[in-house]
Amino acid sequence: MISAVDNYMKNKGFVKDTGISIATVDDPAQVLTESQPRSFKYVVDDDKQTIQGFHIEDSHLFWVVEAAVHNSVMAGWQPTKADIMDTYRVITTPQPELERDFKRIFGDAHDGK
Repeated sequence: MISAVDNYMKNKGFVKDTGISIATVDDPAQVLTESQPRSFKYVVDDDKQTIQGFHIEDSHLFWVVEAAVHNSVMAGWQPTKADIMDTYRVITTPQPELERDFKRIFGDAHDGK
């Protein structure tokens, strides 16, 4: 990472002072973007209800999956179409063990009614 920043600084015409790059007036986010090119793209089509190319027919489930995936992408996850399919499967498959544990921990008052 340090070499990427050093290369960025050299390309922008900044010099090094005692081994530490001199601060720039550039936006730090732009410096990071330019010094760490990302090949990942998070592709969501609201009209077609697709995430990474995976179509979700039910509008409510589309937004549930999109919200969960979007938050994870913001945290650094780079999901593939297969990851979205797996996320959809987990969300739509009943999980009685998890439901039982949830009720044991939180009681029946949180059963979604």
